[in-house]
Amino acid sequence: MSTRRHLSQTFGRYPRLAHLLYRGYRQVRVPRYTAGALGVLQDSDGRLLLVEHVVHFGKAWGMPGGWLDRNEDPAECVRREFYEETRLRVRVLEPLLVCKGQAFAQHLDFAYRVELDGPGEPVQLSRELLSYGWFALNALPPLRQFPDLVVQELMKRGTR
Repeated sequence: MSTRRHLSQTFGRYPRLAHLLYRGYRQVRVPRYTAGALGVLQDSDGRLLLVEHVVHFGKAWGMPGGWLDRNEDPAECVRREFYEETRLRVRVLEPLLVCKGQAFAQHLDFAYRVELDGPGEPVQLSRELLSYGWFALNALPPLRQFPDLVVQELMKRGTR
């Protein structure tokens, strides 16, 4: 009997063992990634909504967003994070940029264009934010690395 056939029969008799070995293999061999997503909201004058984060030292400004929860779709993450951080409800329109994270080797960043979903309620900041503002693309505060790439993409596309 071949080794492969013997393994197949053994795993058939002991499915829990097969499952544990498979999980161990995945832990060692399959890359694990974290992911974040942010929303790009522009007003009718083309100004960007930016928020100032408490824990992002140095360049604290960026678009509302955050880390994806387990099994969460990036667009859903944008809707959730936008609401958690600003109390604004948004509709996700289109992806703007996806790239490998700059700060962490196994991280992916997603940026989506969004629009307000309903009336523009007053912004109510979460505790993780210090302030917010609407900024023209040519008058931005210092941005974190990924938000800066997103702005470059907006300018390359000639967006407002």
